[in-house]
Amino acid sequence: MALEAGKKVAIKLEHYQGDGGAVARLMWTPPGGKKEVVPSGHLSNPDDGAKGLKGEYFSDNNMKKLKLVRTDATVDFDWTGRSPLVRVAEGPAPVELALDLPSGAYKAEWLNPVTGAVDKAESFDHAGGVRKLASPPFAEDVALRVMRAR
Repeated sequence: MALEAGKKVAIKLEHYQGDGGAVARLMWTPPGGKKEVVPSGHLSNPDDGAKGLKGEYFSDNNMKKLKLVRTDATVDFDWTGRSPLVRVAEGPAPVELALDLPSGAYKAEWLNPVTGAVDKAESFDHAGGVRKLASPPFAEDVALRVMRAR
């Protein structure tokens, strides 16, 4: 559909994920550009004005059992091989990873893969061997970056 520059359009996407994988992406082709996921700067949440779209996650196909409400920066999801509600049903929760690291000084950053923001950071000196790191609570995805401190 053709959109008019500067004019807001209401979007509603309803999707039920039963078994198997699924992909949900809101894409556009800007004038003179290539097809891409609509950037968060062009999306707004009418409830709070945040960049992105309001996402309501339900655990049933009638969309009556609301499990989570959040603002998603973009609509760019790949749930191949798993339901999008695996972590949503449990609610945001941390995980703990055990890493086998050589001795040294480190900085660990837990990143939001959608926005790139650092959700949690810690610096530590390590004698070598297994080191456990706990993530911040998250509902969908989180990434860990571990760097040697200088």
